[in-house]
Amino acid sequence: GKKVILPYEGELVKASNSEMPELYSVFPYRFYGLDKPGYETALNTFYANKQHGARCWQHTDVLASYLGIVDSAKKLLVGRLGYNHPQARIPAFWGNNMDWCPDQDHGGNLMIALQAMLLQYDESKISILPTFPKEWNVDFKLNAPKNTTVTVSYKNGKLLKNIVSP
Repeated sequence: GKKVILPYEGELVKASNSEMPELYSVFPYRFYGLDKPGYETALNTFYANKQHGARCWQHTDVLASYLGIVDSAKKLLVGRLGYNHPQARIPAFWGNNMDWCPDQDHGGNLMIALQAMLLQYDESKISILPTFPKEWNVDFKLNAPKNTTVTVSYKNGKLLKNIVSP
């Protein structure tokens, strides 16, 4: 078969959690990703794993964003936005998918996934809109390393403003 990343060395056992620990090498550690060595191996690993959820601490939307899988990132992000807790007093609270209400993991992963769709960086390279759906519009201002600020306006498939300072 195809080369994949294993979560550990040793005998494989049936997965019993809802994460992809083998892809911690994509996020949060960033060993693999767009324009990095081993990208194909990371993609193979993503597709070989069946734990493609985006609730609570599941972070498949974040992984898809960092791997440039636009359709999956979009679908999972939109799905995550649709969850809420029907008994919550505040409609924006996410339910106790796996922990408690309000579920802070859910919003944190949503934020990371969206920001990775908008902006990615590695050492001195900044990628703007690397996994952002072409049919969506956005205006944003985000910080990047080395005191850099990136301001972008993207509408109807066109980059209208792209200011990287300094």
